[in-house]
Amino acid sequence: MIFSSFFNKIEAEHSLAWRKALGLTFGLSVLLNGALWLLLSRALVNFDAIIPLHYDIYFGINALGPWYQLFVIPGLGLAVISLNFSLASFLFSRDKVLSYFLLWSSPVVNLILLLAELAIIFLLR
Repeated sequence: MIFSSFFNKIEAEHSLAWRKALGLTFGLSVLLNGALWLLLSRALVNFDAIIPLHYDIYFGINALGPWYQLFVIPGLGLAVISLNFSLASFLFSRDKVLSYFLLWSSPVVNLILLLAELAIIFLLR
């Protein structure tokens, strides 16, 4: 009897910690993705028909394309957010560690996408 209440309390704490991590990572991911969309909408006010889409330190600009292809970056960020949070909530009962990794990978991916978009916008100026 004592052990069952102890384990129920631990499970409730883990659920609370997971819900806190879920709220924090989801909020951070949405904030970073919103920054992606806002930054891109501000940067493409004066655009050319063909713009650089990728820059490499070895070869320089190695991909050109139409301006609307830059919207793939924040769209990819939204796809990562929805996939990671769906998988994390599905896998929480089976593997809690993997669920936490999925939760925290979403803001990291969106931060990397934000840095990539900043580099491309820096090339446009």
